[in-house]
Amino acid sequence: MFCSNCGIQLPDALTFCYQCGTRVGAYSEQQPLLSRKQFYLSSPETQKLYQELRVWQKLAGVGFLIAGIAQLAILSRIVIDWTMPLHIGLMSYIVAMIGFIIALVFSCKALPSLSHLNKMYKTYVQWHKNSYSQ
Repeated sequence: MFCSNCGIQLPDALTFCYQCGTRVGAYSEQQPLLSRKQFYLSSPETQKLYQELRVWQKLAGVGFLIAGIAQLAILSRIVIDWTMPLHIGLMSYIVAMIGFIIALVFSCKALPSLSHLNKMYKTYVQWHKNSYSQ
């Protein structure tokens, strides 16, 4: 279904357009509130944002994984084997910092998508509640 006011594609379960607030569906007491994930997957616009968010989250996870592995190397130097050459320990510190920087950068890249999706979902929930109070 499409909004008659702004033209955005909407899932059939919506009563109001989450973009502009125009009533688009028939009012029904049985109309269920979509879960956050169902809402994210309900239209092409939200699907695109959700997929973009998931990519950034996965890349941030890779950064944390790199940092974690480097931290294990550092711990092994401290706890297990003090005979490990110092330059390997320093390289581990550098790799850990690089991993944390990667994670931070990709986490920051995910924030606009997450913020926009959350704002759209909150608007949808508010309009859903308003549709039952009218």
